[in-house]
Amino acid sequence: MSKLNVTDARMLEAYEHIINTGRERWKLDISRNTGIINQNVRNIKLGKQHFTAEDIRQLCKVYNVNVEFIFGFSSRIFNKKKPINRVNKKPAEIQKSA
Repeated sequence: MSKLNVTDARMLEAYEHIINTGRERWKLDISRNTGIINQNVRNIKLGKQHFTAEDIRQLCKVYNVNVEFIFGFSSRIFNKKKPINRVNKKPAEIQKSA
């Protein structure tokens, strides 16, 4: 097995963490939800292939994975939940801005 690059290793680590934290039960569930093909993941583990930008985007989007973690800039795997910005406008102000 050849040495994995940082991005591939972190994507595989995120996969494992998604399973270990109970967000999904099986890797097949992750594949179904992201479109990342299981055979491609096997080839990545063998060093024959790499995750694509679309693979990374989908895993981050679907599972709220921190893209900075994937590229090695952060140790935090998941993004913090962002608070919803609620604007306290009166109904008349909402109609004017629409």
